Amino acid sequence: MHVPNGGKRARGEAGKMRAMGVRAGVSDFIHPMHSPRGSYTGLAIELKSAKGRASKEQEEFLQDVAAAGWLAGIARSLDEFVVLAECWLHDRTPPFTSPTLEPKSKA
Repeated sequence: MHVPNGGKRARGEAGKMRAMGVRAGVSDFIHPMHSPRGSYTGLAIELKSAKGRASKEQEEFLQDVAAAGWLAGIARSLDEFVVLAECWLHDRTPPFTSPTLEPKSKA
């Protein structure tokens, strides 16, 4: 599977990609497999910098896959990515708030 993330495209190329089923907002990391104990049907992680913001399309994608039983979230560091992956692996609930799936602040 290839997720053609980012980049500007010519109008014609963008149209061809939409016709092939490309969807705006697909997460950077996609693992479309059940977790070992079956609590999750997949894993989707959007990678952002410490100050980066998820687009409306990215948030909608995360909400859609979460509604389908995936563990879905935004990681702003390698540590957060590892936490999400371990939560999927061990069928745990991640430390996220709803509805944007942003990590809880450490304040």
